[in-house]
This record gives sequence, structure tokens and C-alpha cells, in this order.
Amino acid sequence: MHPKIYTVTAITALLAACATPPVATSSTQGANTAALYITDGNKAGFSIYQNGRMVVAPLENGYLTYRLTNRSFTIRTKFQSLRIYLAEKDAGEFRQSKKTRLNVLSSVLAGASESNSDTLFVADHTDPLSSNNSIDSYSGLKTSTGSENSYAVGNFYFLKTGKEVSLPKYAGTLFGYAWVDRNGDQKIGLDEVSKIKLLINTK
Repeated sequence: MHPKIYTVTAITALLAACATPPVATSSTQGANTAALYITDGNKAGFSIYQNGRMVVAPLENGYLTYRLTNRSFTIRTKFQSLRIYLAEKDAGEFRQSKKTRLNVLSSVLAGASESNSDTLFVADHTDPLSSNNSIDSYSGLKTSTGSENSYAVGNFYFLKTGKEVSLPKYAGTLFGYAWVDRNGDQKIGLDEVSKIKLLINTK
């Protein structure tokens, strides 16, 4: 078994026993619309840096859109908990698994890389149990930069194919959702989620 997916396998097995997504109670729970997502890159709670500069993310068709070259990049945040779901297609924030409706950012779907890793999971958008990326103090990606937590990314691990691809060899678009636990309650609030898109080495 590939060492990067040990956490995903264990969590998938646990899901059958209990699968309650940590979404804050709301009358609009489960019905997030583009208007409810954070659409300002300066307020998303995290930033992406490449070549030493922050990547500006304009809002395009409902997504905060990051245009990246095929070099490594870093994700920075001042918050303690950040979770990012990435996939090659946007299948929606909520997925149905048997009778359980899950937020793709739910903790029961979170994966963590081994120590000193620079790899992000890319979920299988056809699999409702495919992993997101839990990026926090327990993540192997973490390094410190001043008052922020900084996470280096140089590879993608595609859960559908089981292949790892380095950034210099990848070109394409990844769709996703990002959650920053702004108030520290460990629940996904509708005002804490960004809808994002990464355009990597594309024209």
C-alpha cells in the first residue's frame, strides 16, 4: 500500500460506523450556493505563493481562480486548521454515499501525508469517500514562516489512479473547496468555505 493513503483507508473503514459531517447548524445547511462562498481572495483565510509572490485569485465563474506555473508553490494561513478538497472535475460540495450525505470537506474524509511530504491528494470525483487534504499541525506538509503556517506543494497524488505526478510534469485544471476554521469551533460554517480553481501550467 502506498504510504500516502494509509490515513484515507483507515478513515474510509471508520466511515461505516459513524459519518456525521461537522457542518455548522443552519437553515441553509446542505444548500450552499455561489453567493454563500467566500469570493474575495484576501478574505479566504489562506494565500498561495509562487516564486516568492502571492498569487492573486480573481473571481471567475464562481471560483477563486489561481493561475500557477509548473513550479512548486506554498499555501499559507494564520489559522490552525485548513482543509482543501481538489479534484479534476467539480462534482459539488456535498456527496451521497448510500444514505449518508457528506460534505467533501468533512473530517471523516480527511487525509494526511507522511512527515516532510510536499504532496497534495487529488480526489476521485466519482468516489464520494475520496479524500480531501487535512492541513494542520498534524500534517507532514507543515513548516513555519513568521506568524503563518506555510505548506510546500511539489506533487499531486491522484487517488483515482494511484499515481503521483510532480508539478513540472503536470498541466491541467483542478477544482476544489477550501475550509478555514476561522472561529476555532471545528465545524464547517457556510461563511468559512471558498470555491477554488487551480489552473496549472495552462495557457
